[in-house]
Amino acid sequence: MGNLIKFEWKKLFQWRFLFIFLPLIFILNGILVLEQITGDFEKKETFQEDSWTENRSENKNESYEAFLLSIELQAEDMQNTAIFNTSYFNRKNLEKTKNAYSRLHGIELEPDYPTGLRYVTDYRMTDCLLLFSVLALLIQLMLQERAEGLLHLLKPTLNGKGRLIFAKYVTFVLGALILTILFYGTNYFLAAVINSLGNGDAAIQSLEGYFASPFAINIRTYFWLFLLCKWLAVTATNSVFFLFCIYCRNHVYAILCSILTLSVELLLWLTVKDYAWLSPVKHFNLAAILDTSHFFNDYTNFNFLGIPVSAVMAGLVTSILSIIISLTWSIKLFISEASSEAKKSRWLKKFQMKACGTRVSVNLFSMECKKMLFMQKGLFLLLALLVIQALFYYENHFFSDQEEAYYQRYSQVLAGELSKEKADWIEREEEYFRSLDEELEKQYQRYQQGLISATVLDYYIKKLTPRQAEQIGFDRAKTQYQYVEEQRKNGLNVAYLYDTGWNKLLGSEGRREELLDFAKLFLIMILALSSLGTIEKTSSVELLILPSAKGIKGSNRIKTILCTMYSLVAAAITFVWRPMQILNYYEMSGSQYSVQSLLLFSQIKWQMSLGVYVTFIYLLKGVIAILVGQFLFYLSRKCTHDSTVLFLSSLLLVVPVVAVWFYLGL
Repeated sequence: MGNLIKFEWKKLFQWRFLFIFLPLIFILNGILVLEQITGDFEKKETFQEDSWTENRSENKNESYEAFLLSIELQAEDMQNTAIFNTSYFNRKNLEKTKNAYSRLHGIELEPDYPTGLRYVTDYRMTDCLLLFSVLALLIQLMLQERAEGLLHLLKPTLNGKGRLIFAKYVTFVLGALILTILFYGTNYFLAAVINSLGNGDAAIQSLEGYFASPFAINIRTYFWLFLLCKWLAVTATNSVFFLFCIYCRNHVYAILCSILTLSVELLLWLTVKDYAWLSPVKHFNLAAILDTSHFFNDYTNFNFLGIPVSAVMAGLVTSILSIIISLTWSIKLFISEASSEAKKSRWLKKFQMKACGTRVSVNLFSMECKKMLFMQKGLFLLLALLVIQALFYYENHFFSDQEEAYYQRYSQVLAGELSKEKADWIEREEEYFRSLDEELEKQYQRYQQGLISATVLDYYIKKLTPRQAEQIGFDRAKTQYQYVEEQRKNGLNVAYLYDTGWNKLLGSEGRREELLDFAKLFLIMILALSSLGTIEKTSSVELLILPSAKGIKGSNRIKTILCTMYSLVAAAITFVWRPMQILNYYEMSGSQYSVQSLLLFSQIKWQMSLGVYVTFIYLLKGVIAILVGQFLFYLSRKCTHDSTVLFLSSLLLVVPVVAVWFYLGL
């Protein structure tokens, strides 16, 4: 067994891309973490110490003791209330909560404890990069031998079944441990370098966000427990992915199943309430165990068949069951799999039809289409992208308040070409608001002179004060109209436009949605095109193509055309939904007018109509998709392994987009 594990590690180290991939991931993670820690530190620096600094420790400890006492008193009051004694869950939950916090009396908290460790352990981008790195190792361990056709040679050997798969699992578990330590160790080191870590012997409750922690441990102990729990969570989650690799026998299906499973788990974790009847699926959940810090920063019990169960216990059970079930099922599938089936897709086999007796003449173009759309799952991925986008944009996420409603009402009056009547209307509205202010000031003076009572004054205040939302809506419309008037004086073809929809489509408000669309597009293209140039190498078909009539150049020309067509179709499926959603919700007109009609483009010097600009932007997105497709094809021709293309392209395309999307959301 030891030799098998050693051999698996040797194969991993022979993957030269590993020595490029991991350093780049660590550098990216370090930059993002450092940015977050320093940003928070600069905000803290703005609050200088003042005269009551010496009393902060005493005040903080007093407030903590008051917090513990309030929990006990509230629990006792609720226990004495009839409504909370009607169910076993309520009684036991109150009792457990009271007991959990009763042990914490006397804990001394440190004032102004640095927040660096919170970013060391709670930074979500680190979690994403760690999962991505472990998944890369998993794909290389489990699927590269299948792609190269070596697995069917290994399986008939003495150690080719149970011992081989167990050795791969042990290698994966050790790899997950090493990566967990490296990622969070890097975070810890960076936080220590900029002196944002406090005293490790301080109580965990001293750390911001952990005031309600039910554990009587210090921060140093918390960090080591966090590492252990995070490793267990990553191992449990990737054990499920390990099973997908064996069942699917293909990196496309395995990755899609992994993403789908984690997305569903994340949705349940974020949307289900703790005391809902679905609360067990919220806590017996892979996303819950990956959010490791929540086990330490609060005390939570959920209702499981009328019994209060601790979230910590649920996390341990989820991790252990995921590991045991996934490993057992994986070994069973791997052992029962015939060596002749090692390269066949278990799913694709169900849809393959028996060859008919009549031979059909096919040309090179149709064969390459078949390889891209069916063998490399390109058609399936396009359908998956279509379903994902349809579900994502099925319901709009737009929000309209009173200010927006008033602005829309004023815009309906002012929309279109500028005119003297519209300018006069704005002046009348201004005069109306001004007269209200003057009348209100007059009533205040009458009140001060004793001519009216306070009750009468309140009546005038309510009557004469315009709604704040109405005033803001009018000011926004007036400012925009005045801006358009200035642009018209400069000789531009402008008009007043209701700009909310345009801002959603072209402005910074929709930037995160666009980045997310690009990430989805790049991911689908990577899965579909990563093996476009390597499939002939791994299957040795390249040796048959070279001496053929059209040769490798003819094959590559056709692949280039197919790659371009596929990129355009994928881009159309990705980017058509958001404009349709915005057009369905907002009134958007005036595409014939100059872009300077919108305040959004007030700094632009060149002239172009909105319609031409929108067309240019979406053509540019299509060009980006084509360039990415050609880059993927070039990369797949230069690399030998599918996994190298898959993760190098993900590192260069998907990870930066996700990192920017994540940064913009902070």
